[in-house]
Amino acid sequence: MKEIEENIDCTKRNIIDSKMAAFIGSWEMKKTEVESQNVMEKQIKHTENDVMATLETSDKTLDIKREPACLLSVPETFEDVAVTFSDDEWKMLKKQDKDLYREVMVQ
Repeated sequence: MKEIEENIDCTKRNIIDSKMAAFIGSWEMKKTEVESQNVMEKQIKHTENDVMATLETSDKTLDIKREPACLLSVPETFEDVAVTFSDDEWKMLKKQDKDLYREVMVQ
């Protein structure tokens, strides 16, 4: 009889231990879920802030783009297309570069 009571007590302890382990495990999972949810909520808030900043910036950009674009102008004089060098720059050019410059400028 004593042996049966000891077996019953042991079984009770095993059941209680397993239920406590399951409870602690589910509590840990719930705690992890809550922490994950908090992190996700923060990320959503940051994303919302980024979207709002992007929208504000894009509105300003659209305003800039709406301004009429200037038409390209065609060069009218030789000075509009001429390339000039300072004396120091001219001295740094190789003979080939100087010859090429003269050839292009004559055209």
